[in-house]
Amino acid sequence: MPPHPHRTSAGHLLHGLLMGTLCLSPCSATAAEEVKKPPLASALLSNGNKLSGNRISVENGHLTVESDQLQKPAKLKLDQVLSLQFVHPPLERPEGLEALLNFQPGFRMRTADSLAGELLSINKDSVVFKTNDTGTKTIKRTFISSIETLQTGENYYRGPNSALEWGINADNTSWMFTRNHLNSLSNGGIGRDIKLAEKSHVSFQARWETSMRFRLHLYSSDHNDDSPDANYDLNFNRSYVYLRTRGKIDANGGSIASGGRWTQLNLPREITKAKFDIYTDRKTGKIILYIDNLKTAELDSQSPDPRNLGTGIRFIAEERYPIKISDITIRPWDGVSIPTQPAPGAAPKQQHPFLFSTDGKIHAFTALKKENKDYVITSPDKTTNRFQAVDVIKMVLPPTEAEQPKKFINDIRVQFQHGGQMTLQLNNISDGKLHGHSKLLGDLTYDLRAFSLIDFNIYDHKYDKLRENKQ
Repeated sequence: MPPHPHRTSAGHLLHGLLMGTLCLSPCSATAAEEVKKPPLASALLSNGNKLSGNRISVENGHLTVESDQLQKPAKLKLDQVLSLQFVHPPLERPEGLEALLNFQPGFRMRTADSLAGELLSINKDSVVFKTNDTGTKTIKRTFISSIETLQTGENYYRGPNSALEWGINADNTSWMFTRNHLNSLSNGGIGRDIKLAEKSHVSFQARWETSMRFRLHLYSSDHNDDSPDANYDLNFNRSYVYLRTRGKIDANGGSIASGGRWTQLNLPREITKAKFDIYTDRKTGKIILYIDNLKTAELDSQSPDPRNLGTGIRFIAEERYPIKISDITIRPWDGVSIPTQPAPGAAPKQQHPFLFSTDGKIHAFTALKKENKDYVITSPDKTTNRFQAVDVIKMVLPPTEAEQPKKFINDIRVQFQHGGQMTLQLNNISDGKLHGHSKLLGDLTYDLRAFSLIDFNIYDHKYDKLRENKQ
């Protein structure tokens, strides 16, 4: 739809551009055939509108969006732009993403900055870290809060990282992906084949508005189906958790759909978020539940290990009880140890960095170095211990003398397709590249395909709700 000849203001021009973009899907087949390229990104504007384009650039405080559907490029001041949501397929996962460096959280930041790469060493003053984009960097230790290991391959997962990996598209209107969260919109589920190990540790954060109510399928035979042929089905609400088992019990096709006992939870009414740690044993049907690092329930299937269980998981929500899922971490479990962080007040006083291992133990150290695929730590008593990377969950640094980089008015926050997010000073975006600067990492250049999201005007908190609800 071309702009009305008498509309001359910038607002009316943008309205015309937006309407021209947004009417494409209900318009004629001829219009659809004229689309030459899929959109690269969708820009969320401060008035709540969105503008899609397949060529994006930023220069001299202006965002320019070009599209085959626009008669001419749309040029907007950056103070009108809240974010760019990228919809292109991501780059292949870079090699060397073995650890996630978590920076000290900034004031009013819901999620602290983090960077995926390779941890080389830790000493009393600094952390040495390497990424494909930054090379090897030495970072002052007081800027870092913790380092998590990032195991990859079958039986391991950390995310969510993108809509694509969870199958969110135009056909799935029950869930949306935004800011590394899976957000439910209506009745229905969303799943992924995680390749759950026979014994597995499933961890995630859940947020809800009024009351907690959702289901989680484990070992689903079809992660795309709310009613698969086989699974362990956990039903959660504020008062209880309940386990049902579905599947075949013999080679002749006999099936079961059995329940178990209700186990009380009684979460405080004022709580609207919690961390869930679930330890599963497929063969025995035992499921151990921790909520916020406290043991809450131990459930036993009445008909364990149906023949046709799968390896997928699926979250299922109800429209009346929307839920947000984030910080999903899945890894094999030894079936014995509970490698969960001690409850608040239970951890020893921290004077040195701690290494948390998968056997549930905590190891103090004064120095760490990487040797081949192992981490070698020096203990306060000068002895050394070697850990395979798969046996390490994370390293936590003492919370003393925490530092944060200085803030600048043109700071942006980028979210990476393969995990992590960083606050950067933006120089420009051109030819599919972002050029910026970090006090900790220096000058940086990234391919736009490395990102799932770029936020602008990040210190203007009056737009926080709009970002969360519209993106």
